[in-house]
Amino acid sequence: MDDKRRTDAPKREAHPSQSSGEDSAFDRLLQEAAKVSSPGRMLAPGTRLCEGRFVIRKRLGEGGMGVVFEALDTRTDMPVAMKTLSRVDAGGIYRLKHEFRSLVGVTHPYLVPLHELFADDDLWFFTMALIQGDRFDHYLRKHQEERLRAVLAQLAAGVQAIHDAGKLHRDLKPSNVLIAKEGFGPRVAILDFGLTSAASTPGATQTIERGVAGTPAYMAPEQARAQPATEASDWYAVGVMLFEALTGELPFKGESLDLLLAKQTSAAPKVQSLAPDAPTDLAELCERLLEKDPAARPAPADIHRITGSELLAPRPMSQSSSRRSTASTSGGDFIADGDVPSADLAETFVGRAREIGVLETALGDTNDGKPVLMLVAGPSGIGKTTFVEHFLASVKGRGDAVVLGGRCYQRESVPFK
Repeated sequence: MDDKRRTDAPKREAHPSQSSGEDSAFDRLLQEAAKVSSPGRMLAPGTRLCEGRFVIRKRLGEGGMGVVFEALDTRTDMPVAMKTLSRVDAGGIYRLKHEFRSLVGVTHPYLVPLHELFADDDLWFFTMALIQGDRFDHYLRKHQEERLRAVLAQLAAGVQAIHDAGKLHRDLKPSNVLIAKEGFGPRVAILDFGLTSAASTPGATQTIERGVAGTPAYMAPEQARAQPATEASDWYAVGVMLFEALTGELPFKGESLDLLLAKQTSAAPKVQSLAPDAPTDLAELCERLLEKDPAARPAPADIHRITGSELLAPRPMSQSSSRRSTASTSGGDFIADGDVPSADLAETFVGRAREIGVLETALGDTNDGKPVLMLVAGPSGIGKTTFVEHFLASVKGRGDAVVLGGRCYQRESVPFK
């Protein structure tokens, strides 16, 4: 009887989370849902992406985060550079989004123009202008002092444009500065903003990541100490590039750890001790840029005066600078609770009592455990954003809810998370 009862009884399946097999359907579902780290898709020449819009032509290079390809944009019939992820995981996708969003709204002659951000199944990439030219150090090996002054002035103007946008590059080095050949002379293009971060301002919350990030040979001493980078840190990297251009050598050499320690304890060698014929003004500027103490490095005005970058075109402001700058500089899909507008908005907002009553009723329903989705619709410019911000500011002030904000970006074709 007991044997028959066990035979006829329905089998109870284990909960999917208790499965011991690595290849269980549940594990595969979790991996797909979470997009657990996987190798980036191999892109051979001729590969078509985004329903045929982009056609891969060739591989251009590879960095720590991704691979760059040349591709044809069939919509514009123009070649573009395409930066893809080497591995697809949450951290990599976040960094790629951050790199693109950091400077996509900034237009300047000496920054590489960024175009659009895409997700094609498991492939994430963004497109940018294709720059045909030499990297900074390779170009200067072929040219004399007048070329150095020209490209140095443009480099300084481009770095200042990044700072004017409230950003830091944090990884300036010769391979991230290309010199394009044009009919009127060389043109600098600063690229690879993978370590770009928001610059701190007096009284602002520190948003710069802590930890050593960058390329040791060009990293400022304060970065090597895992201290927050500043604008002076970017100028230090420019100083290393200038030292290398004037002398043919790096100011500090050796393995990464020894090199970083040397920057803490030793002064950089004098330029004219290695290159006696180096121009005096550039040699002195270089030595000041390589000061261990960030406060002792020259002010931007001095840098621009010596390099001649003050004579270049005025630096445009970031297109993304606005009252909602906290959203555009966060680099992620969500805005923290602290980024919701302050109660000052409530003091100047009038009208819309009926609509606010509808939202208040919906909020009350959620407090009773009922999920509610509200859609605020209306013609462009009618004040939808101000209305929603006013309501969220009042909710936040009462402490009734945790407020998370999300946004879509005009130049992105990616899933909204």
